[in-house]
Amino acid sequence: MLLSFRKYPRIPVSGLFFIRRVRPQRRKGVMDVTKSDRQRRLLEIISARRHETIPNLAHELGVSRYTVMRDLDEVTSIASFYTVPGRYGGGVYAVDGWYYSRTYLTADQEALLRALLPGLPPEDRETMQGILDSFARPVPRG
Repeated sequence: MLLSFRKYPRIPVSGLFFIRRVRPQRRKGVMDVTKSDRQRRLLEIISARRHETIPNLAHELGVSRYTVMRDLDEVTSIASFYTVPGRYGGGVYAVDGWYYSRTYLTADQEALLRALLPGLPPEDRETMQGILDSFARPVPRG
């Protein structure tokens, strides 16, 4: 009894059947890019648009939805975004104030500046608060 597989067509060879693996076809117009380039592009898109759905990201990057979700899981340590489930209004949202190209303070730097804040004169306190608002890592909503 021979089993027929969609991915593995049967090829007759002298009375015996061998299974030959068929390579998946590439999408037309999609270039091969490295994983890091794809993840960088993913962050740039989310940063620029502030909201995007996973199917749209998958289509634009030329990969599957699952690849986009895996990439999102991997870049969460360097990005500030959150996901919302659902067909209408769901997707990936950038946290207010987060931009991919922006440099943020480390946790130690932010803690030191916040500790110095109460001892500053009022005019310097406003300036320091502005620095913290601009360069402290935003807190995700959700």
